[in-house]
Amino acid sequence: MHITSGYGVSMGNSIITGVLNEVKKKRYAHFDEYLKLYPFPQPKQGDDYQKLWHDYRNEIIEECGVVIFIFGNKEEDGNKVIANGMLDEFEIAKDKKKILIPLASTGDAALKIYEEMYNNKEDYSYLNNYWEELKNETDVMKLIKIIKNIVKEVI
Repeated sequence: MHITSGYGVSMGNSIITGVLNEVKKKRYAHFDEYLKLYPFPQPKQGDDYQKLWHDYRNEIIEECGVVIFIFGNKEEDGNKVIANGMLDEFEIAKDKKKILIPLASTGDAALKIYEEMYNNKEDYSYLNNYWEELKNETDVMKLIKIIKNIVKEVI
């Protein structure tokens, strides 16, 4: 299994550290066998960064089978706000019929995505046994187990 990350400001370092720690435990494993990083390009002045980033997200998500939504916030004018980029990723992944797993208990965009999916839960029957846990569980190890169980059931 590969983990793909756009290397977000908040989660990027945590994802890299987690994958590195797991790779160290395996005798002949290589970092690039487990993680694909897609740092977001910084547009030149005058470029339409919204389109650039939307197209980039589209490209990243194309390669994914399962898309997990965690947190989804950013700082804007000194305030924490929902990351509109994650909402864009949700729309792209939904349109591409990917397996979507929102960890609503982490809040922000992940919670907003969860609420939209929950309101249309007939489209996400693979989550029928997990809605409450995705909304309420905060223990990291339990969340990992939930994600693994969902993926095993779907794939």
